Amino acid sequence: MKSYKLYHTEGLVLPEEVRTETIKYFDNSNKVKTWFMANLEKDADITNEINIPMDAYVKFVETTGERMTKGKFKESLEEMLGKCGKQTGSTGIANRSGIGYIKGYKWIGEPLVI
Repeated sequence: MKSYKLYHTEGLVLPEEVRTETIKYFDNSNKVKTWFMANLEKDADITNEINIPMDAYVKFVETTGERMTKGKFKESLEEMLGKCGKQTGSTGIANRSGIGYIKGYKWIGEPLVI
C-alpha cells in the first residue's frame, strides 16, 4: 500500500534514456519541424519576413502533401520558434493585421520535397 501511495503521488520516474528517445521520436514525427529545418535558415537580416499563409503554408503543402489548417501550421511554428514582439532584434512569428510572418529567416534555395 505504501508503494501505491508513492506511485499515486509521485507517478513513475522515467529513465533518462527513455525520456531522450521519446523526445527524439516526437521531434522526428513533427512534419512541420522537419520541413522547416530542411527549407529555412536564420537570416542575418532579421527584418526579413516570410508570409505564413500565402508563402510558407503553400510550400509546406506542395512539398509534403500534408494537410492541416493554416492555423495549426502557424501554431506549430509558434511552438518551435516562439512569438516575437515589436522589439528590435527579435526573431520568430510576428503578427500584423491577423497575418502571421516568419521573421528573421530565409529560404535555403528552393523548398525541398520531403
